[in-house]
Amino acid sequence: DGGAEGLLNLVRDLNIVNTLEELGEPALRVKVKDTPLMKRLPKVNPEKQRSKEELVQAIELYNSCAEKIQGFFIRMRDGQEVKLSEIDMVIADMLKASLRDRALLLAIMHQPRNGEYLFTHTMNVFTLCVNLAILLEFDEALLKELAYAAFFNDVGMMLVDDTIRNKTSKLERQEASEIRNHTTYSVRLAARLKGIPKMLPLIIFQTHEKLDGKGYPRGKKGDEIHDLAKVVSVADAYSAMIANRPYRRGGQPYKALEEVIHLAGQKKYEVGVVRSLLKAVNLFPVGSWVRMTDGSYGVIVCPNEAEYARPWVRVVLRHGQKLPRFPLIGPDHPNIRIDRACEPPMGAGSALEAFCER
Repeated sequence: DGGAEGLLNLVRDLNIVNTLEELGEPALRVKVKDTPLMKRLPKVNPEKQRSKEELVQAIELYNSCAEKIQGFFIRMRDGQEVKLSEIDMVIADMLKASLRDRALLLAIMHQPRNGEYLFTHTMNVFTLCVNLAILLEFDEALLKELAYAAFFNDVGMMLVDDTIRNKTSKLERQEASEIRNHTTYSVRLAARLKGIPKMLPLIIFQTHEKLDGKGYPRGKKGDEIHDLAKVVSVADAYSAMIANRPYRRGGQPYKALEEVIHLAGQKKYEVGVVRSLLKAVNLFPVGSWVRMTDGSYGVIVCPNEAEYARPWVRVVLRHGQKLPRFPLIGPDHPNIRIDRACEPPMGAGSALEAFCER
């Protein structure tokens, strides 16, 4: 938007945020009022292997949700109506899939993807937030509000010019400022939907704030930031590090998690949320490749909620040869342990094969 109309829109967007900020700190805290979803989470089964049909169904569900999110974004940009009930259906699908097979869903999320960064990133943040809500012992109402925040977190980027959003070289100061304005644009687009939770515009506005006050758009600190915005900011940071960007390839999940932990130590992110992220994906994230101490290569197939650095691994390659069956190496194996995270080895195929019966 430009000129007088653009200025009026900006004032209107910021008035929404200012009104919610005036409610004070109690409105920024969340309370679990119903049964935590954690109680519906099945016990982890490291030995679980899925049929090829189950794997295909999970991938199709993930891709379908991603396509729906992309469609919602385009419709919102173009001023077409999107109903909250449509987003609710995607949230319900993701929650059901996460409760049924969290490890597989997160493994699918960790696979490299082509396509526009904004949509891939939003799907990652959405997936992570659904799983973080479960591990943070949120009830269904809180999970839904967090999922809305994850969905709308970067929708305002749709109002940023494509040449800026997809630029492969360093942004000029004015371009960087326009990127930061996306938080305000996100509030504008979200506010058009009927029935959104009262505090949602403020949560969306604050998802790029940092606990130390060095985030944007307002440099809010610690308790000045809404609890749900703190959760989204962790998911957003981790996803931004692992997703392919216009100007670089996505980073290794292990290195991204290491960086998020480091930033939490610098008081950028809420430690409790980062701990839940670790519990969800582990230090060697589920679905990623590792080299073992015996020189073999495997895929992380199940997180270890007790020891984050020692998840379960299915060995796929040994002596450069793909194995007919993928043996499971657990945290208590007497001789073989994870040596390091690595890129997918030559001839290994898809990491998702490790989740299937052979």
